[in-house]
Amino acid sequence: MTPRHINLLRGLRSNLKFTNRFQLIYERIFRRNLPLTHYIWKNRFVFICNPGLGDHMAIKECFCERVYDQFLDQCDLGSKPVTYVNIGANIGAFDLLLLERGLEIEAGLAVELNPRTYARCLVNLQTNGLLSTQVVNAGVAGRNERIMFHPGGLSLADSIYPVSRARKNGGTEIQLLTLQTLLERHAGHFPRFDLLKLDCEQAEYSIIRSSPPEMLRKFRYLIVEFHMEPENESVKAAYARLEEAGFSPFLNRRDKLGFLDLFVRS
Repeated sequence: MTPRHINLLRGLRSNLKFTNRFQLIYERIFRRNLPLTHYIWKNRFVFICNPGLGDHMAIKECFCERVYDQFLDQCDLGSKPVTYVNIGANIGAFDLLLLERGLEIEAGLAVELNPRTYARCLVNLQTNGLLSTQVVNAGVAGRNERIMFHPGGLSLADSIYPVSRARKNGGTEIQLLTLQTLLERHAGHFPRFDLLKLDCEQAEYSIIRSSPPEMLRKFRYLIVEFHMEPENESVKAAYARLEEAGFSPFLNRRDKLGFLDLFVRS
C-alpha cells in the first residue's frame, strides 16, 4: 500500500468521528477539489475550511488526535475565566478546542498571517459563539515592518520566511508586529495573560528572542511549537531566553516536523 493510500485511509477513519461523517467521506472520495466544505464536531462546532489547502488537518490535529490535550491538562486554567493569545491561529481550531474543554474565555486574541485563512478563522469563531476572542490578520516577528506575503501550498505551512517557489502574482502586503506591539495594540483590555501559544512556522524564534523578559513574564504558560531553525536562530538560544524570563520547560512532544513544548513560569 502506498503512502498516498495510507493517508487516504487515515483521513477516512478520522472523518468517522465527525457528525457529518458520510458527507465528508463522500467528498473525500468523489469531490476532493471542493474549495470549501464544513466539518461538524459532536453537533456543537461547525468549521468552514478549504480542504485543498489542508485546513482540515488543523481540526483533526486538535479534535481527533488531541495533540494539545496533554499540554492543556497541565495548565491550571479551569478555576476562573481564561485569557489567551494564539499566534498562528489558522482557522481557529485551537481556539474552539479551549471552548470544547469547558473553559470560559474572558478575552482572547487569535492572530493569523494569511488573509484568506484569517477570513475563515473569523467566520469559525463568530459562528461558534467565541465572541470574546478578537481575530487579527497580521504576522508576529522580531520587529515591526511590512512584508510581501506569498502563501504556500498548505495553510498550515504559511510563513513569513521566503521559500523557493513560483510566484504567480506579486503577493499581499502584510503587517508584521512584535509581541510587544501586538499586545499594546490589541490586548490592552486583557485583565491578565494566562496562556500564549506559538505555532508560527519558524517565527517563534524571533518572537522569543526580541521580546523583553518582562513582556514574556506577563504569561503564566507558553505552548511553543518549534520548527526547523532559521539561519542565525537556535532552540538553545530560545530556551535560554525563556529561562531568563522565569520559565521552565515542563512537557515535550517530538515528531519528525519539530517539537511542541509547554513552559511554565515559576
